[in-house]
Amino acid sequence: MPSSSELPRVKVFATTVLSYNLRMNFLERMQQWMYQPLRVLLISIIIGTAFLLYDGSFWKWWSLHRNQKEMLKRIGQIEDETRNLRFQVQEATKMSFIERQATEHLGLVREDDLVFVFSSDEAP
Repeated sequence: MPSSSELPRVKVFATTVLSYNLRMNFLERMQQWMYQPLRVLLISIIIGTAFLLYDGSFWKWWSLHRNQKEMLKRIGQIEDETRNLRFQVQEATKMSFIERQATEHLGLVREDDLVFVFSSDEAP
């Protein structure tokens, strides 16, 4: 039987041997497990998905994808508005547009235009 001074060394040795055996058994099981590619693929997909969901990367990606669709729709609307405004600018540089605006908004007429003035039937 070991003496009392040797007892802690035996415990440390036994613990070290036990932990070494556990590690070796674990490593052997992991090595056998690694030879099954479908299982490795499945576990990798599960772990990868869990990481994406945990840190929010998936949700950020989904939000950015949704925002991209909204931005593309808005860009299309703005391009339509820009085309309309360019057409209006081109029309505004023509003399016929200027004359029509002067007639409609300012009440101006050309020298050869015939102007009709209607009086109201009611007397003041």
